[in-house]
Amino acid sequence: MANKFMIVLFNLNPDENEDEFVQWMKDNDISEVSKLSSVSEYNLAKTVGMLGAEGEPPYKYMEIIRVSDFDKLGEEASSEAIQNVGAQFQKKIKDGIWLLSEQIA
Repeated sequence: MANKFMIVLFNLNPDENEDEFVQWMKDNDISEVSKLSSVSEYNLAKTVGMLGAEGEPPYKYMEIIRVSDFDKLGEEASSEAIQNVGAQFQKKIKDGIWLLSEQIA
């Protein structure tokens, strides 16, 4: 079975403090999403540059979430707790893109 991932690329809203956002993620988003049986690993990362290119990366942050089953993730994500955390997350970020991916090599 291929590894599956949900990758979320995003930037913070200008009024968000990065340290406070990271702490909020640890206390809320990461802790709630990690409880889902369809999630086996959750990483929050910050982009520090682009290889072979100059300038600012288009996305400064990403979530990389290892998922066992996308359908089950969808079912579990409909819970009230995840919906509440998701709504708060949406208010803190901008330019969010949610990608579902499978490892092919």
